[in-house]
Amino acid sequence: MPDLLPPNATALERRIETTLKPRFDIDPGIRLVWNPQDVPMHMLPFLAHAFSVDLWDDNWSEEAKRNVTDESLAIHRRKGTQGAIKNALRAAGYGDVNIIDGLDARVRDGSKSRNGRYFYSTYANWARFRVIMTRPVAIYQAAQVRRIIERAGREACELYAVHYDEA
Repeated sequence: MPDLLPPNATALERRIETTLKPRFDIDPGIRLVWNPQDVPMHMLPFLAHAFSVDLWDDNWSEEAKRNVTDESLAIHRRKGTQGAIKNALRAAGYGDVNIIDGLDARVRDGSKSRNGRYFYSTYANWARFRVIMTRPVAIYQAAQVRRIIERAGREACELYAVHYDEA
């Protein structure tokens, strides 16, 4: 570790530096510290905070935590898009999802059955969307899924429903 004291340092300051130098003699390498896949696990939450991870859960697996941190910057670049929502859910370990904008509004012409998936109107619900999960999730995960969607989605749009029952 290089000497950081100025040339006019006192003898006391030099002795303190000599005494404390072994405690602070760590060199993890800057690339290691800023890489979510390589950073030591005990430092990952700090890196996640630095990368502005929107949602962090201590119960996630190590792989999910690293993926969420790794994808955070890409999600922030695309925030408000369908891709950001999909990436955020995939990084958290929820798999792929399908997103239907505008509730896929249908006209009442008899071409679709009333099964709760289609909304019958023209443009009244353009700002609403629904998310269809491709795998089931537990009840406690459902609230987390909604929080991830709300944080990655557009402020101008409203999450209408999340369907967990399709495979």
